[in-house]
Amino acid sequence: MVEEAFGRQSLALLTILTAACASAGQVTESTTAVFQQRPDYAIIAIAPGMADRSGDSGP
Repeated sequence: MVEEAFGRQSLALLTILTAACASAGQVTESTTAVFQQRPDYAIIAIAPGMADRSGDSGP
């Protein structure tokens, strides 16, 4: 009985983790698309160590 409860809890946690990973992927895609539309994107993107997901030059 305890093993069954742990199994159900594990499946529930796995479902939550799967949803969180999918959401993170969607946020990454959206953020990248918006960042690439910035007028200073070309300048920021050529800097060493900068990429689509890390280039924030502020407001």
